[in-house]
Amino acid sequence: MKQLSVITISYNSQETIRDTMLSVLKQNYRPLQYVLIDGASQDHTNDIIRELLPEFTAAGIETVHISEPDKGISDAFNKGISRSTGEVIGIINAGDGYADNALREVMAQNWESIDFFCGDILWKDPANRIEYIRKSSLNWSRLRLEMTVMHPSCFVKKALYDECGVFDVSFRYTMDYDLICRFHRMNKRMAYFPLTVAYVAAGGVSDDSINRIRSEIFRVNRENGVGALSSHLHWEVVKLRRFLASLLKKCKLFFKS
Repeated sequence: MKQLSVITISYNSQETIRDTMLSVLKQNYRPLQYVLIDGASQDHTNDIIRELLPEFTAAGIETVHISEPDKGISDAFNKGISRSTGEVIGIINAGDGYADNALREVMAQNWESIDFFCGDILWKDPANRIEYIRKSSLNWSRLRLEMTVMHPSCFVKKALYDECGVFDVSFRYTMDYDLICRFHRMNKRMAYFPLTVAYVAAGGVSDDSINRIRSEIFRVNRENGVGALSSHLHWEVVKLRRFLASLLKKCKLFFKS
């Protein structure tokens, strides 16, 4: 069986790191390596990690734990990739988690004929009592305009990183979008399967962050051959679509209550 490496990056994640680690610990796929890259947290994140590491050893899961300053999310991802020994690599961030048996089902895919796999995620928004499945799509007509792949559901052969490169550290927010589009443009063997791989908790984004995200999305759009006007128009359509979808879900909850 192919060895799988899972990477978790964290920074001051004492409220969420335990649940994420336990979601990996209960997976029943072996051989499994778990790589934890912490950005020199100032809270109890690393205490919790060290507390749980013996349970991974007892469960036959190889672990790597590093805590040191980094240059951002992309740099932390790349540190994890460089320390991964598995033929296939997945990334699950602190605060998110894997569904039961997800890793076994992912590794049951035909990895002889694919380099990249993606599935679906369960999106949880407890504050608004919203929970739904977000599906990935590898349709290039959409992907070249917006991120349509749920990154926590993605698994990549390490050889693909070696050939195509890792995360671009000049991106602060959309490094995953940039990388997946790069794989697509290089005609790599990418596959989608309607499997709910992970769950993700909703988080707030400031107006300043939204503006920076938009700027980075436009940059990826340009690299995919999308003109500036098309990028701006699509951004407005996406915002409206997401607002209406959120409003519809809230209305459904209101009438159910």
